[in-house]
Amino acid sequence: MAKRLTSFDIAKAVALIAVVVGHCSFAGVPQGVVKACYSFHMPLFFIVSGYFFKQQEDERALLRKSVSGLLVPYLGTSLILIVLMVFRTIFDGGLVVETVRSWTVAALYGSGAVLDSMPEGVMAIGAIWFLLALFWSRLLLNAALKTDYPALVCLALFIVGIGSADSIWLPLAVQPAMCAVLFLYIGFKIKESSLLRRGGMSPILWGFSFCIWLYCARYHGVLYMVSNTYAAGAMDVIGGVCGSICLLKFSEVYISKIPVLSSMLKFVGKNSLAFFCMHLVELDVIRWDLIWEIMSQIPHAWVLMVLMQVACTGLFAGVVYCLPPFLSGLFYPARRAKSA
Repeated sequence: MAKRLTSFDIAKAVALIAVVVGHCSFAGVPQGVVKACYSFHMPLFFIVSGYFFKQQEDERALLRKSVSGLLVPYLGTSLILIVLMVFRTIFDGGLVVETVRSWTVAALYGSGAVLDSMPEGVMAIGAIWFLLALFWSRLLLNAALKTDYPALVCLALFIVGIGSADSIWLPLAVQPAMCAVLFLYIGFKIKESSLLRRGGMSPILWGFSFCIWLYCARYHGVLYMVSNTYAAGAMDVIGGVCGSICLLKFSEVYISKIPVLSSMLKFVGKNSLAFFCMHLVELDVIRWDLIWEIMSQIPHAWVLMVLMQVACTGLFAGVVYCLPPFLSGLFYPARRAKSA
């Protein structure tokens, strides 16, 4: 059991690195690499969440847990971001009031991207849309599991989420959550069917799944859960699932056997909430556009940009960890438990 849990942490860390790579696309990351990253990284987070999801009869208990584990970190990250953006605005000689207003509205609206169906003038809050989507999708999955046909309910939510996106984009990542609940349900069923256990799938099926993911990553890979963009429809979902389960198996069979690498990845995956939130902060606060102007003439500079963003994410996460437990516990649940 412990080995499998380690493989989940390792896979989450790899997916988080893929998120960073995807967000560095402005720095000349090869499109093939970007498409490969987008083909699996966000589906994996939702599938893993579904794998560990436990149906709750008491909706209030689930709500309390989801608020403390997802909404509170969302608000904490938003506050940190607004404060640091104020300092950056002062340094740049901009209007502090406008900065506070625009980022506060962005945090309250909670969209990870700017869409035509959003109210005019609302900015995207960025990567932490994931926390809002996971919050709603957990509640939706719990409700779906209480019906006679949970698979059909999740599929219907997915279809409505996609179909409504062009007409209206609701705040607080409601529509991405409607699509994400399908991935949570798939993760839930993967655990229920013991698919990831030894012998759960034959080597032939694992190889077939890997080939499907490679095909989707190579020829599709336009899976932007942030905006409910599934350009290839069902193939994006299938590719995301196949890529996720293959990464989980690869993490268990291969990466976990490399001590130094697996230890680092396990630490990042175990604390993925803090690293995910701080990636958003460094991505928005640091002037990566100016850094790219300086580095753009360096061959393969995108690799350096990715490494720098990973390092800055780690630095920000380290600073947060050093805060008093009642603050750092917002992002490190283990510290929250110790201080309770």
